[in-house]
Amino acid sequence: SGKRYPCDICGKIYKQPGTRNRHKKGHFNFSHECWLCYSRFSRKDTLKYHMVSAHHTKWSSEAGNK
Repeated sequence: SGKRYPCDICGKIYKQPGTRNRHKKGHFNFSHECWLCYSRFSRKDTLKYHMVSAHHTKWSSEAGNK
């Protein structure tokens, strides 16, 4: 069934080490901020999803963090 790569911070299991490593960075880096509600996210794509789902806005990278 393949090797598993656990996050040593929260225990979440990943199939690829790169995916796990990207996930681990999110535990410490929240550099993308919503300019409407000031929620913070570790990844730009998560902020984009938040903007569309929570605020029903059209995403524009020029309006948000770069």
